Amino acid sequence: MQHCKKVNCSSIFALSKAVQRLPSLSKIGFNWSNCQRLKDEAFFYIYKTLAFRKNIISLALVFQMTRNLNNNCLHMISNGLREFRDLQFLILNFGCCKDVNDDGIIRIVSTVKTFKILKSFYLSLYALKSITDNSILELANCVKKLKELVYLEIDLSQCKSLNDISINLLWMSIGTLTLLKGICISVWGIKNLTLESFHIMCQQIDNMPYLDSLGLVLRNSIIESGVLLTLGQIISRLALIELSMNCYDCVNIMEGDIFLFIKSVSTISTLKTLRLYIRGCKNVTNDSFKVIKRQLKKSLKLQSFLVE
Repeated sequence: MQHCKKVNCSSIFALSKAVQRLPSLSKIGFNWSNCQRLKDEAFFYIYKTLAFRKNIISLALVFQMTRNLNNNCLHMISNGLREFRDLQFLILNFGCCKDVNDDGIIRIVSTVKTFKILKSFYLSLYALKSITDNSILELANCVKKLKELVYLEIDLSQCKSLNDISINLLWMSIGTLTLLKGICISVWGIKNLTLESFHIMCQQIDNMPYLDSLGLVLRNSIIESGVLLTLGQIISRLALIELSMNCYDCVNIMEGDIFLFIKSVSTISTLKTLRLYIRGCKNVTNDSFKVIKRQLKKSLKLQSFLVE
C-alpha cells in the first residue's frame, strides 16, 4: 500500500477483518509509507489485527512518512504487540513521521524488550527531529534485554537532537549481545557526536567475535584517521562475509587513511561483499578509486564490491 493516496480507514478495516480470518498466519508485513489519509481510527484497526494474532513469528510495520502517525497511534500498536511472545523477526519503520516523539518511541521500545526470543530487529527512526536521548537510553535498555538477537539494524540518521551520551550507551548495550552475527548502525547527521563515540564503537565491535556482517553509516561525521585505522585493525580480525562502510563527506579522513584501511580489509579472506563509500573524503580523487579497486581485485575473491 506504499504511496496509496486513496487508502483510508475503511480500507484498513476491511484488511483487518480479512487478516483475522486467517488463523494459521504466522508472518505479517504492512507497508503504509507515505499514506496520507490514515487517521487514529485506522490505527485502532491495526491494533485489533495485531491483538488477534498471538502466533506471529515475523512482523513488519513500515510507516515511513505516514502523515498522521502520532504517539497515540504508537500506543495502540504497542498494546497490540504485547501478546507476541513468539516473535522472532521484527521490522519497525517510523522514519520521517514528524508527529512522533519520545513518548511514542519509548512506549514501543518498552514493549519490544519483552520479546525474549527475538532474533532479528530492524528499527528506523530516520529524521525524527523531536526525539531526544531519552528514547535512545530506553532503546539501549531494550537491546540489552534481547539476548537471542542475531541481527540488529538501527537507523538514527538525521536525529539532530541526540547526543553522544545515549549513543555511547547504545553501543555498550549492543556489545553485550554475545550471539550477534550482523549489525548495521547509521548515525549520519547527528551533529553532537564526539570522537569518544567512535572509539566506544570500535571497542564494542572488537567484542563481537561471531560478527560476519557489518554496516556502518558514518557519513558527514567527525570520524578521523586514528579511528578509521583502529577500526580497520579490528575488522581484519573478524571473519566478515559482508562489509559496508559509508564515510561520504568525512573531511577528517585523508586518502592515505583510506589506503591503510583497505590494506587491513584486504586480509579478510572470508569477505565476499564489500561496499565502501568514500566520496568527499579529503584528497580522494578518481585515481584513488582506481588504486583501491585494483588492490581489492588483487587481494580478495569478492563476489560483489562497490567503491564510490
